This record gives sequence, C-alpha cells and structure tokens, in this order.
Amino acid sequence: MGRKLPRYWISDSDPAAPLPEAAKAIVAHRLTRVPEMISAIETSDFVTPEHVHLLRVSTRRADAALRAFRPCFKEKHWKRVRKRLRRLRDAAAQARTVDVHTETLKTERKAASDADRETLAVVLRATREERPPALEQLEAAVARDTARKVERHTRKMLDSVRPPAKGAYGEPGRTRVLRDLAENRLRTRVHDLTSVAGETLDFKGLHELRLATKKLRYSMELFAPPLEDPSLLDLYAMVTEMQSSLGRINDAHELALRVERVAEDDPGPMRERLLRLAETYRDQRESLRSEFLAWWDAAGAQAA
Repeated sequence: MGRKLPRYWISDSDPAAPLPEAAKAIVAHRLTRVPEMISAIETSDFVTPEHVHLLRVSTRRADAALRAFRPCFKEKHWKRVRKRLRRLRDAAAQARTVDVHTETLKTERKAASDADRETLAVVLRATREERPPALEQLEAAVARDTARKVERHTRKMLDSVRPPAKGAYGEPGRTRVLRDLAENRLRTRVHDLTSVAGETLDFKGLHELRLATKKLRYSMELFAPPLEDPSLLDLYAMVTEMQSSLGRINDAHELALRVERVAEDDPGPMRERLLRLAETYRDQRESLRSEFLAWWDAAGAQAA
C-alpha cells in the first residue's frame, strides 16, 4: 500500500492463498497471543491492569478470526476453542471495567476542588474494593482454561482445517481464496455498521454502533491487507476514532451508574453530593454524544 500499516494488521497474508491455508495461518497468528497472556497471569505475583487489558483484547481479536473462518474447521474443535475464549473474555470483563474506572477517577480527583475530591475519593474507594473479587473470578477462569489447555485445543482445531462447504460463505463457488473472503467480509461489516448508523442514535443506538464499529475494526485488521487498497487505511483510522469516541460515551454512562450505586449505599450527607456527581457524568455522556453526532454528520457529508 506504500504507507505504514497499522500495528494489528496481518500484513503478510497472501491474497491468492486458498481458504484452508489462509484460515490456518491467520487463526494461528491470532491465537498465539492468547496463551501468552494467560501465562503472564499464571506466573505473575500481581495481576496488573495491563495483564487484564491484553488478555481481553487478545481474546477479542482471536474470536474475530475464529468467526471469520468458522467453515474452514471441524465444528466440534472450533466450538471448544471459542468456548474457552469467551469464558476468559467474560471473566476479565469486570476487572477491566474496574481498572478503567479507577484510572478515570484517579485522574479526575487530582484536578478536582477539595469538595469534589472528597466525593470522588468515596467512589474510588468503593471501586477499588471491587477489584479483588473481580480478580478472583479471572484467576479461576485462567486456572480452568490454562495456557496449556488452550494451546492443545488450538492445535487440534488447526489440524482439522478443511475447505469450506459449498455455499458456506454465500453464493457457491464464489469464495475460494483469501481475497474473495476479504471482499465478502468487509462488505458485510461495512453494511452492518451503516445499517445501525441509519437508525435513531440514542444511547441504545450508539451502543449498537459501538459493537458494529468493533467488529468492522477487527475484520479490517484481518482482511484489509489482502485487498491492497490504500483507501482502507483512511477508513481504518476513521473506525478507530469512532471506537474511541463511542467508548468515552459508554464510560461516562457506566460511571454515572457506578456513582448512583455508591449513593444508594450511603444514607448520610455524602449521598446528595454523590447524586450530583452522577448527574455530572450523565451530562458528560450527553455532551460527548452531541460531539460524536456532529462529527458523524460532518464525516458523512465529507464522504458524500
């Protein structure tokens, strides 16, 4: 493409590779990272926020590759690997949320007034108390789905690779090599995103758009390189920016809910201050939503 490719793009894939060959190489590339992250947690004396984040992201990217190449593997082996990925990702979810909220609250407390600093400290303390049980849940999942088990099931699945059945990717005979699947997959993901964006973008609609944006981003990391189209670099940058913006809206929403839960457990004078803080996060959510919608409208006008 001439320009430097983004970090997570699989840049050495052959567009003309038969699907079984491409499936084995790409899925193996993505799944290699997962047991590495499990091992890091298994051998660590303290599970850091970075450990949690990298495990969760590695399972997401591996799952995107699995779903894309599902017809190329024996179903029973595919299901076993995906089941383990989902268990690990779900187990890391609460710890990741706690870590993100903790970092946000710490940053905001430093810049806050004395009164607001005290209120934020109450929320921060309650948030930190959630991390030990969240880590227990994650460590139990890692003990169940160890790096060795994930590697063993991955090998079995990769050894089961086969040509996809006729019609597995739509019209029979049309998807034979990696380039065919790349065109099919990206066209579908772009259509899914634009369909969601065409609906009412209230908070629920923005949540659906965030999910569609993630799916498109992970699919582009797999399938943009074989298409060798420089314009996809600009689209990927736009999708990455969308995901970040939508993530900030979601974070503000979740923080408002968190503060409200803390307020419910505090019958004292701090309760009113906590409820005002929750309202501040709701206002922040709406402000970020308005900014995103203005950006989205401008991006649409520019594309037109």
